[in-house]
Amino acid sequence: MKIQGPTLEGIQQAGAQIQQVLSGLPQGRSVFSERVSQGFYVNIEVLREEASRYGLTVADVQQAVTSGIGGEMVTENIEGRERYPVNVRYSRDFRDSVDELRKVLIGTPSGAQIPIEEVARISFSRGPAMIRDEDGALTGYVYMDLNSRNYW
Repeated sequence: MKIQGPTLEGIQQAGAQIQQVLSGLPQGRSVFSERVSQGFYVNIEVLREEASRYGLTVADVQQAVTSGIGGEMVTENIEGRERYPVNVRYSRDFRDSVDELRKVLIGTPSGAQIPIEEVARISFSRGPAMIRDEDGALTGYVYMDLNSRNYW
């Protein structure tokens, strides 16, 4: 079932209500409404003035985020005709917490290592996991698995 509307929150609420109603039908095996507004995001805002005091550019801070947190391919392992990328990044324990992310170290041109929180504001927020649209309208779906194929 397709749900269209002006806001993701409204679509999600309507989907949850439809899921609740359809869950009570004997013909249904399972019902699932998409959670269109339940994505999780880590926001990293570079503090330009602070970064420049350490001789860093926005690109320097972004590179630390990309390589340390997101991972960066540093080489390729070749075994016969097969090729395997080798990625380097911080361990999952270090990347799963905003407080730990604030401790990611960035090298400065003078050779010092500073935590990223000195030059960037790191926060956690929620937002849409995915935004679907059809014909210019925001869209969400409710999926239902039926017990039998004889309902058509």
